[in-house]
Amino acid sequence: EGTVFISMAHAHKQSIIDPARRLQKMGFKIISTSGTASVLEDAGIAVERVRKVQEGRPNLLDLMANGDVQFIFNTPSGKGSRTDEGRIRAAAVTYGVPCVTTMPGCEAMVQAIESLREDPLPHVRAIQDWTSGVQVKE
Repeated sequence: EGTVFISMAHAHKQSIIDPARRLQKMGFKIISTSGTASVLEDAGIAVERVRKVQEGRPNLLDLMANGDVQFIFNTPSGKGSRTDEGRIRAAAVTYGVPCVTTMPGCEAMVQAIESLREDPLPHVRAIQDWTSGVQVKE
């Protein structure tokens, strides 16, 4: 189904276990750097480890550049934009990869994906489809 990169600040590592488990159950491959990967593995979640940006290549930035990551969960540690997390979020914008940076956002994204799988919203159409043929009187 796709690949999600998960790297959480220490305060959120335990909280991401349930969303990660649900993503895996839906068929997503989970990749992570060592700290978050250890927590997820301890919870029985299969994780592929990737290098931190400062640890060399290939790393997450390379995977994003190649189109191999569909979305990112990355909560900030508060250490600033020069850290790996700042570079990850900047690259996410560059490569158009959705990046969620809060635990409530992570929960909401997983819930949205689950909901779309239950009901793929066949009744949703573009506004142009709803308004085609409509004449505007001047």
